[in-house]
Amino acid sequence: MQFEFQKGIIFKKVIDSIKDLVKETNLSVSSDGLSLQAMDSAHVSLIEINLLDSVRISCAKDTVIGINMENICKILRILDLDSFLTVDLIKNRLHFKSGVDERKTEFSVPLMDVEMDRHEIPEFTYPNKLQINSSEFNKIVGNMKELGSDLTIRLKGTTVDFWIDTDISGSLTLTDTRFVIEEEIEQLFSLKFLNMFCKATPLSDAVILEMGSGFPLRLSFIISDADYVKFYLAPKVED
Repeated sequence: MQFEFQKGIIFKKVIDSIKDLVKETNLSVSSDGLSLQAMDSAHVSLIEINLLDSVRISCAKDTVIGINMENICKILRILDLDSFLTVDLIKNRLHFKSGVDERKTEFSVPLMDVEMDRHEIPEFTYPNKLQINSSEFNKIVGNMKELGSDLTIRLKGTTVDFWIDTDISGSLTLTDTRFVIEEEIEQLFSLKFLNMFCKATPLSDAVILEMGSGFPLRLSFIISDADYVKFYLAPKVED
C-alpha cells in the first residue's frame, strides 16, 4: 500500500486540523481515496475527512491503518512538505519519505491497533446553508472565545448573529443575500470545539456552515471537488 501527495503540505494541514480532537484513529485507504470518520476523544463532535484529488494511491485491497496523531505530527514537522510526500506500508510500519535528490528525508512509525467503530454519517438535508470567509469565521470564534465558553448562532432572513451572553454580552452580525436561510433558528454551541474546528482554516478560503432543527451543526472546509474536512457538533441544551 502506498499513497503520495504532490504537495505534502496538504496532508500536514489536514492532520493539524484534527490533532487536538483525536489522539489515535484509523485511516481508510482505498481506490476511492483516503477517508476518516471518527469522534473526538470526549465523544462530543464527529469528524469526516475525504481526500482523493490531492493524492495518488496504489493498493491491492482496501486497507485500514491505525495512526498515533502525536507521532505523525512530529514526523510531518521534520519533512520537506513543499515537495512530494510518499507514505508506504511495509511490515506494519508506515514509512514517510520526502525531498529531492539533493536532500531526502525518511522516517517510519509503527502502526497502532486502534479499536473503534466506523461512524457512518447519514445524508442530512439542511434548510440553512451559509458560506463565510474562513479567516473571518476563525477570527469571530477566536474573539468570542476570549469572552465566554458558549456561542449562540441565530439565523433569520439574510443575517447570521453570533451572540455571546456572559458578564460581557454582545453580538456580531453578518448579512449576505447569498445566505440560504429557509428556517429561522437559534442554537447554542461550545466555543471550545468551534475553536478547534477552526484549525482547518488554512485548508480553504471559505467555510460552509449548515444548521437545522434536529440536525447537528456541520462545518465544511472544501479543499477541492472530492477533498474536504467536515465537522459535526450537536447544539447544547440550555438548563
